[in-house]
Amino acid sequence: ISPHISPYLQVETILTAVDDAGVGQNYPRAVKAAVACLAMFGVGLLFVTRGGLHWLELVDGYAANLTLFIVGGMECLAVGWVYGADRFAADTLEMAKTKLPKALPWTR
Repeated sequence: ISPHISPYLQVETILTAVDDAGVGQNYPRAVKAAVACLAMFGVGLLFVTRGGLHWLELVDGYAANLTLFIVGGMECLAVGWVYGADRFAADTLEMAKTKLPKALPWTR
């Protein structure tokens, strides 16, 4: 894949989400694309300044870790909600031959 395709796909993804949400229906697609490009350009400028490496470390450290934490928590809630916490605890005991800690409120 060409490296020039990536920004195009990012803008198209943003425009599709904006169109699906019904935001900015009075504006033509070209105007919404220009706003998306200018916003991404403005954010990109932050990383090419003298403090760009510092900003990269901040974004990489906090955004990535926070996202992983949120996704992991949502996965735990989904397993507990859909599959069932009691069945999950029983399956964990069967597969790992280890009981879950008593600190978890739904374990017996």
